[in-house]
Amino acid sequence: IKTLNLEIDGVKEVEKKAKTVTKKSVQKMAWPVNKNGSGAYVSCGWYGYSGHTGVDIACRKGTEIYAAKGGKVVLAEYHRTYGYQLIIDHGNGISTRYAHCTRLFANVGDSVSQGQTIATVGRTGKATGNHLHFEVIKNGKAVNPRPYLGY
Repeated sequence: IKTLNLEIDGVKEVEKKAKTVTKKSVQKMAWPVNKNGSGAYVSCGWYGYSGHTGVDIACRKGTEIYAAKGGKVVLAEYHRTYGYQLIIDHGNGISTRYAHCTRLFANVGDSVSQGQTIATVGRTGKATGNHLHFEVIKNGKAVNPRPYLGY
């Protein structure tokens, strides 16, 4: 029985360390749109369909989009698929994309703070309704945004 208890305690310690590493390795980010009064909800999750590389947050046209984390704007342009989009480099190989915007309020080279208004929601590019397409890009590859946003 004593050996069994030691083995269980050992497993619990490994699980505890694994959770600590996971929490430290994910940079927590702020929700990128106002949840109150905008009708915002996740309408399509990570890989909600083949090739979908972010989450779609449906909300009213013109809803303010906020920088999920501070950083430097490295892209601000119109793209035929993403419409008006911004990419912010947050350092340590992490960037975020904000797509299908109606208006952009930041330019390439701008430093932005977490929570700063950077754009407004729309349906530009290849979009069927008003929403924010939000992506987290880690070392050049899109990853599931859920652990970063905590929803």
